[in-house]
Amino acid sequence: MTVPTKYWAFTLIELLIVVAIIAILAAIAVPNFMEAQTRSKSSRARADMRSLAVGIESYATDNNAFPPGYKTAPRDCLIALTTPIPYIGNAYPLDPFRPLSFQPSKSSYTYELMNVNNKIIEKGGGAFSVDPANPGDEPFKGIWWWLASRGPNNTFGLKPGEPEYNLKQSFFEAENNSEALINSIYDPTNGSQSSGNLYRVGGAASAVYSTLLNR
Repeated sequence: MTVPTKYWAFTLIELLIVVAIIAILAAIAVPNFMEAQTRSKSSRARADMRSLAVGIESYATDNNAFPPGYKTAPRDCLIALTTPIPYIGNAYPLDPFRPLSFQPSKSSYTYELMNVNNKIIEKGGGAFSVDPANPGDEPFKGIWWWLASRGPNNTFGLKPGEPEYNLKQSFFEAENNSEALINSIYDPTNGSQSSGNLYRVGGAASAVYSTLLNR
């Protein structure tokens, strides 16, 4: 016996109730999924940077110097760790938090070489960096280094929209005022809502940097 259609069709109110229930479940599930994805990327970034740290320190042992800073040698990114000796397997280890539209050379982890005055060694120099091609009164040999992942906000500033200049300043001033550097660190307790970067440091970095950044 065939059941008449009117007995199994949904009414408009029933459909609205079903849609509302689905919307509520989606509102609960999507944020949890995003948080899980962020935690997964964070774990991967930290694992990648630990591996890169081993490569950097191995390079320093063999060459009595750390890999050159960004654009201070005829090489890009961490290529120095891949040839002629492969300390790492990929010249462009991609940051899991990278903007997907970027090219590989701009999508990898950032590596910066630091001098004894906590200034970044890079081409051009500046208030919080020094150009090894034009050494002045301050040392320009790298004695420690840091790696960074962009974190969930996909930027290398302190907060979205802030210039990288502020980040360099926070590293320079961290010995006397660590608050700015702390503000630039990704806080996993805030999940995907947290701004800031993930870091790894090595070499002769002071206890301030090692304690704050090697988490």
